[in-house]
Amino acid sequence: MGEAAYAETQIDKDLNTSFDEAKEFLLDTKVEGMFEYRHDEDFYEVIVPKDGILTIKLNAEHMGTYLSIPEGDLTYIKDISVNTFINVNENADISLNVKKGTYYFKLETSGAPSDGGPYHFTTEFIKKQVKPQKVLWGKTELKFGQIGKVTIMQDTNLVKLESNGTLTILRKMEKGEEYRVYSYKSNHGGLYGVGGGSFVQKNVKVKYETPSKAKLALLEQ
Repeated sequence: MGEAAYAETQIDKDLNTSFDEAKEFLLDTKVEGMFEYRHDEDFYEVIVPKDGILTIKLNAEHMGTYLSIPEGDLTYIKDISVNTFINVNENADISLNVKKGTYYFKLETSGAPSDGGPYHFTTEFIKKQVKPQKVLWGKTELKFGQIGKVTIMQDTNLVKLESNGTLTILRKMEKGEEYRVYSYKSNHGGLYGVGGGSFVQKNVKVKYETPSKAKLALLEQ
């Protein structure tokens, strides 16, 4: 398999030698750095926009290289290491379940030559798939494409609008029932479309409502 293509390569100029100076990088990129001397340390910062799985791949040569990920209090939660022989590239990788937030990477070497050496790492992020939450609205569930709902105040009829413009009764709709409304027609004084080509007539026997902005916002989360 060929090496994955990354959006960009970012080169460390060794100005990121502490958490306060951590260099920000983007997910799904390749970051190249250079240890300037043995026991050099480099720091990076990345923003994870959603809960998901973060995979980090570390590559180094001529050294033992360590990548650590501190939590907010800077205690280390995970680390990976590469221990190599002279002129041998070695890779290590790890996959983590991460929450939305900001993360810091600390890279350090214990085995580089006195003049340092190169390294690089890549990140791949997969957003966690979240099941859409149900948004209840009275007795019904609010759905995309719904424009409102009707509550049956008195027994009435569910009807079908025929091609010649007449109405055919399908069945009785009982007091207290609620139905999602997906469309509205002006025929016969007003018809609320409740799906499947069926309608309920606009009159005192039904109450029509539209969803609040708060309900719609929940649906879009």
